Amino acid sequence: MLNFFKIKLTSLLKDRSWVLEILPILLLGLLSFTWFRGNNFIGGGDFGMPMDWIKCLKSLTWSWNEDYSFGAHDPRSLTILIPYVLIGAFLQGLGISLVLIEKIIFYLLFVSGGLSMYYLCSALGIKKIGKIVASLFFMVNPFSLIIIWRVSHAFIQMPYAFAPLYLGLYINGLLKKKNYVYWLLVTLIWEFTSTSSYTWQAAVIIHWLPIGLYFIFFFFAFPKQRNYAIKSTLMLVFSWLLINAYWLLPFITSLSQAIASAHSPALMSDIDTLKLTSVKIFEAIRMMGFWSLHSGYRGEPYYPYHNYYNNFFVLSISWLIPVLVIFGLWKNWICKNKLIFFYSIALITFGLLGMSGPTLPFGNLIIGLYKLFPPLALLTRFTFLFFGIPAFLAFTYLIGEGVNFLWEKGEKKFSSFLYFPLGLLGFLLFVILVWPFWNGEVIRSGNNNYPGERFTVPSYWFDAKKWLAEEKVCKDQ
Repeated sequence: MLNFFKIKLTSLLKDRSWVLEILPILLLGLLSFTWFRGNNFIGGGDFGMPMDWIKCLKSLTWSWNEDYSFGAHDPRSLTILIPYVLIGAFLQGLGISLVLIEKIIFYLLFVSGGLSMYYLCSALGIKKIGKIVASLFFMVNPFSLIIIWRVSHAFIQMPYAFAPLYLGLYINGLLKKKNYVYWLLVTLIWEFTSTSSYTWQAAVIIHWLPIGLYFIFFFFAFPKQRNYAIKSTLMLVFSWLLINAYWLLPFITSLSQAIASAHSPALMSDIDTLKLTSVKIFEAIRMMGFWSLHSGYRGEPYYPYHNYYNNFFVLSISWLIPVLVIFGLWKNWICKNKLIFFYSIALITFGLLGMSGPTLPFGNLIIGLYKLFPPLALLTRFTFLFFGIPAFLAFTYLIGEGVNFLWEKGEKKFSSFLYFPLGLLGFLLFVILVWPFWNGEVIRSGNNNYPGERFTVPSYWFDAKKWLAEEKVCKDQ
């Protein structure tokens, strides 16, 4: 394994072009610091970071959660240990303030999405300009704005950010026929990047679904490599199960409890939730259409920027998304990259049917399927999110290919004039289309009905915490 790392490090140092290519990703990530508007915390709804990371770390040595009323068996909370709480506790141990810890974690999550997509594009053989465009677009797009970085939707930034990485590692491993050391390394990378997101168990399926689908297409595309593909995939699956057993086994024992809590009378039924969170297909192909974007409560909108997405010019720009996706598919077709062509179509079709199913003319059949298999409805109840991540993952690398296609065609005739239209395209996609990322409205401010998602913790709270800790020490003595 040490030899493997030595070879990879030597290769990276030899070809340093990747440094300049990822620089725009790292710089765009700095945008996340502006969302805090000073030394505020960010939290709300189902999202919130610990006020004491070290205490949280200690509490995760067992599955009993003492912070729930009189305590409760909560095996799902074990998943947040690696890497989320470990990082927070380490930074707190260094004396870094809680606000700065949250800013660092936001930056890491935001940038990780771009770097993950960069790696996937590299595994797919996408050229430089396409890789950069795809990486930046995966960070800032309408779906990531409206769904992923709406923090009240819970801690869903992590499964979104690393989904491209796992698919890229899998594709790279199969195409280059990597040995068992590589697959074990993939398992470790997976464990130490996004296991914390599996408090939402559907994220496990979101990560494995693109991999499983790629395995099927690879199996039929390369008959001579079927044995290797099966062995490698089984090695990855079993090593993943083994390393995640510390939270999987306790979770399985409490599965009935988790299902019961998800069907509380206070919550909407699975079918009603499916219908509510589905989007119309002509909205889905533009990565938009979520019901609450143009809704509100007692005269106050759920999204402060809802009017921005009523603007005809902004909505017109959003049609660039499906246009570039089509160009990306066309490039794969003419380059005879049939595996990625058909795989992408399958992944997108599956995603669009899942996101838009109940709104389609044959929507009753899809609702009937959910009723026939109730566990399926429970897993996918947030349809736009569950099906959106895999589908828009494919959208993004195809957009990169689409830009490459247009660049290659234009370079032959208008080589000296290409930088202006490319710059304009980037400005429209990365700035105008997603302006709330830039003005800070991605994080909701307070109104007459809802508190804002930025908040401060009074200094007396920390004084009280310190006093209680000292009192406890005195009593223990």
